[in-house]
Amino acid sequence: MDDGHRWALETFGEHGPWIRREIRRSVEAEHAASQRAQEVSDHRSTRVYEQFYDGIAERFERFGNLLGAPLVRPGKAPYRVPVVNGVALFPWRFSSGPDGRIQTTLFATSDARIALTDLHPGPVQEMLDLGLPDPELSDEERRFLATLRAAESDPVVTSGWLVLVAICSSVKGLHSLEWGAVRLVDGGRVDWDGFHENLLGPPVLEAN
Repeated sequence: MDDGHRWALETFGEHGPWIRREIRRSVEAEHAASQRAQEVSDHRSTRVYEQFYDGIAERFERFGNLLGAPLVRPGKAPYRVPVVNGVALFPWRFSSGPDGRIQTTLFATSDARIALTDLHPGPVQEMLDLGLPDPELSDEERRFLATLRAAESDPVVTSGWLVLVAICSSVKGLHSLEWGAVRLVDGGRVDWDGFHENLLGPPVLEAN
């Protein structure tokens, strides 16, 4: 079990490894579709590609179909974000240039963005049958989750995490794709809070 796989289980529970794989697949698919749409438009302006983020936000709403993963609207935002296992999961296209870094990009540009750092999930919904995979966990993964859940049952353990999926892309390419927990720092910016991972490394494979 690699570090990213373990962290996904720790953070999102049994569906964490699937979420990890699906994030990469969704972002790559939406980027490719947006590139094609831009090419077909034959426009010099890249406004067609700039609709990429709307497509990503819609794809991420699918995670709200998981058991116990309500979709929550931060403040008065026009979008909703899934809260999986008590952890908010938010995609952010923070830059179009290959040298972009989240630490130097303003995050808290609206009350909705600030609200993302303190989301509280609503009522838990039942799982919908929308073709979501059975996690099919290995014995090792099940033992790991059982130990983790025993620790989390302690009343002093709470989740106030925001996991950010940080995307740097343009019509010229998908430059970076990272995810991890973040914290809001001075100046309305965010920084990684512990583990974070480059999802554009070697393909994220399903566990055997």
